[in-house]
Amino acid sequence: MGQYVLGMADYFHVAPKGALTVGDDLSDQSHVKLSELQIAGLEELLGLEGVTRWGDAMLLGEGATLIGTRGAVDLGFATRAENDSGEKLLVVGEEGQEKMNVSVNRVLELVFELFRGLIFPEKPSRLNCVFAYLDLTQAQDYRAARRSPETHEIWRIQASDSAATHEGDSTWLSIVPSNIALLMAANFYWSGSPRKPTPGLPADQEVLLDPDRVEVVEMVTGAEG
Repeated sequence: MGQYVLGMADYFHVAPKGALTVGDDLSDQSHVKLSELQIAGLEELLGLEGVTRWGDAMLLGEGATLIGTRGAVDLGFATRAENDSGEKLLVVGEEGQEKMNVSVNRVLELVFELFRGLIFPEKPSRLNCVFAYLDLTQAQDYRAARRSPETHEIWRIQASDSAATHEGDSTWLSIVPSNIALLMAANFYWSGSPRKPTPGLPADQEVLLDPDRVEVVEMVTGAEG
């Protein structure tokens, strides 16, 4: 593993196979599909000068229509039915489940971003950051539980010691029973409070880094596929 550079801190980043090379500029905005008007709106409303690929996918992305129960039926991803007791059911296919899950993720990300801008404006945005982990074990746990060792690599990256960062438990970004619970979850996330562990899943204490202050150093673990 490479040497520590004075003024830089080591982190570990999980990326799709082939997505990174040593020395990549992670602040590159050439991938962004947003129009100039949309980008201007981001700066005015959220204080963002740009977004990463994740931010682009959450704000626009391919098939970015938000789909709820009615939308899933209208678009043919779900059908209404009744069981033998006359209870109304919604039968959702695999594609419909995926699209509804993506819709939920987009809404959660927007709520958390708006909360950050109002209460924690000094924190880096989830829509314009590099997600990383403080140690290799955390990155390995994340890859095994939420991505795939066959399709994702683990890279060592470095960020300036003086750069703004945020450590948060990403399991707060999940479906909650009420709007006030969602606001409380956002506050816990941006406050850095850990959540009670979920059985079967590792803790997900991620670090948000400013992409302008990150250097890609070396691949630590390749994809197994």
